[in-house]
Amino acid sequence: MPGASAILMNTEMHRAAEPEEDPTEWADPAEVTEVFVYLASEESKNVNGQRFEAQEENWGRKAEAAHCE
Repeated sequence: MPGASAILMNTEMHRAAEPEEDPTEWADPAEVTEVFVYLASEESKNVNGQRFEAQEENWGRKAEAAHCE
């Protein structure tokens, strides 16, 4: 899919499926879950057309600031 990107998660299942890959390059689910919870919440109902970098510190504050502009 052109323009699409995926977050590769460091999970037991992913490590088993791709043992030749380096899991230290993958995101820790505990560090990126917050973005998914936010997007599923009522708080994000007006958020659309934005790309979130869930690994960035303070990602939610940047999204809120952009939404208010």
